[in-house]
Amino acid sequence: MIESNHEPFPRGFPIQMNLTEKKLYHQIHPLKLATDFGMTPIAGYFLWFHKVIPAVIVAFLPSIILTAAMLKMRGWNPALVKLKASRFGHYIARHMTPVVEGVRFSTLIPMAYGSWTHQPGYIELGCVILFVAWSNGVITSQKGRRAAPFIALPILFAIMYSMGIRDALDMRLYYTPAEAAQYLSSLSPARASLYFCHELFDLLFLSTYTALLYFALEFVWGSSSPFKFLGLLPGFFDLFETVGILIALQVGPSPFIVSWLGIATFLKWITSAGVILLLVGRATKR
Repeated sequence: MIESNHEPFPRGFPIQMNLTEKKLYHQIHPLKLATDFGMTPIAGYFLWFHKVIPAVIVAFLPSIILTAAMLKMRGWNPALVKLKASRFGHYIARHMTPVVEGVRFSTLIPMAYGSWTHQPGYIELGCVILFVAWSNGVITSQKGRRAAPFIALPILFAIMYSMGIRDALDMRLYYTPAEAAQYLSSLSPARASLYFCHELFDLLFLSTYTALLYFALEFVWGSSSPFKFLGLLPGFFDLFETVGILIALQVGPSPFIVSWLGIATFLKWITSAGVILLLVGRATKR
């Protein structure tokens, strides 16, 4: 709460808030943020050792108590009004929609699963999605759309590299249907689960490098040039490849899926090389 010898707001400044406003702005109160971000890793620790009840209590009870206090007790109003008037408050009012709030809450699922099964990759996936949810307004801004790929790409690559999937189908130039079926069938349950998590990150990775290629082509060829749309091709084939692998990891390497996986991978690499050559050729002539 705010305690001061002078008035924290100009005379006549409204310090009353309705319930909807309180629900929105209490989310960015420093104490609320510290509680949510501080309790999550502790809850994850308990889940790691399969202690469900302590994990649930730590994850939800402090946050629920604090939220109830902020919504019901009028003493919190001055602090919440001050947050509403801040730049962060304006950002939240515009970009923290119910859908984004739902996405934020849903990140507890991969984090909990990763803790329970001892697979840090899922915890990292939840953290990445949580970061994107909070920063969605920055990412979707004009400057953010161009800066985000440069920031996200090395982070995603580092996370995927740390998983240790060095022999993944994604990394090969081409493979036959028989080779794809043999590789997928040879994976142990633990390895298949890790590969599945790796491919979930790959969905974010391919979206990121596709945006980067698109903006790069737009920069060197101009916003009105149709060549910029060629930057979408590698991601298009990569999406087919990644979704195919995800399905195969869940239902098994069916003949239909493995029949085109290698082709999608090959086209991904060929179109990637073509786009890079197009970029380099155009840049050297500028």
